[in-house]
Amino acid sequence: MVNPIPIHDDKFYFADGDLVLRSLPSSEGKVTLFRPHQTTMAYSSPVFSGMLGIPGEQEMYDGAPVVDLGDTAEELRALLDALHDPSAITVSRWDPNAPLILTPLMRVASKYMADAIRERIIALLEEGCPRTFEQWVRFSAEQRALEQLYATSPDPFNDGTGLSDRVPEPAALVRFACDFDVPTLLPFAFYTLASIPAARTWTRPAGSPRVASRRYARWELLDAGELARVLRGRETLSYIRENSKQWADYYFSAPTFLCIVPQHRRACSERVLEVEDQWLQHIARKPMHTGCPDPLRIFEDAYYDAQAWKLCDDCTGKMRKWIREEQQRDIWDSLQDTFDL
Repeated sequence: MVNPIPIHDDKFYFADGDLVLRSLPSSEGKVTLFRPHQTTMAYSSPVFSGMLGIPGEQEMYDGAPVVDLGDTAEELRALLDALHDPSAITVSRWDPNAPLILTPLMRVASKYMADAIRERIIALLEEGCPRTFEQWVRFSAEQRALEQLYATSPDPFNDGTGLSDRVPEPAALVRFACDFDVPTLLPFAFYTLASIPAARTWTRPAGSPRVASRRYARWELLDAGELARVLRGRETLSYIRENSKQWADYYFSAPTFLCIVPQHRRACSERVLEVEDQWLQHIARKPMHTGCPDPLRIFEDAYYDAQAWKLCDDCTGKMRKWIREEQQRDIWDSLQDTFDL
């Protein structure tokens, strides 16, 4: 057996370091040696603290004890980078590849219980992933603006990217959240998956490129249980969508819906029947893929359409409040139950 060739890491082989970390051999048969300071490693990781406190003879190299680690040179370099400069851990807020980019570092940080790094990584992903209804409203408004750009041009940023390249990718979020126990990412991720047809796979077959204005998902990252969770959630969301017709019947009927402004009461009473008809037509045509319900989006479209319904300002305000507080918020708050999280 040929002994691996040791090489010093260019960045983290400190002349005054007092610990040598040895990586797994690379495919070229080389092991990378890192020489950090024991105090840095012990302070940042209880695993290293315990490891360094074990008495006994140790192999020495360049005057420092050697610790063999079952990690690649790339993983150890990323860990040391993060320990020395946590601000260096960064991804774009809505980068669809962010969970995949951060997974190797998260894996090694979890292994060595480097909680500060874990928290930094989780915070980065949470920044682009709505966890409250208010955050979802802001996210939806930004995504809506992007959709309008792609509706008017297949390449509005002149860089060949589509909508899916500019918003979080839900399957990668699910994979990351389940692998590293980050439940805060799951409600939004599963809801988004439920609204994307399974045929819209991230990697497209030859001759079938992505449509710039559509959302796609890395379905292959999900296991059977997670796929079943998506299907069960879709059934519940379909039921919610159908029930919205009954909510409309109730809400638009007197005395529930009654204009309180005397000079507008007659006009609003006459208009409300047309509004209900438009509302029911709106529900009937959304979504195009009936097996992928998106009731939050249905109500969001209605919220923005409310001004065009030509009710008085007071009635329009009441309708928007009903949409936000009695419909959308209830749907959002029930996502844990919808997807059995």
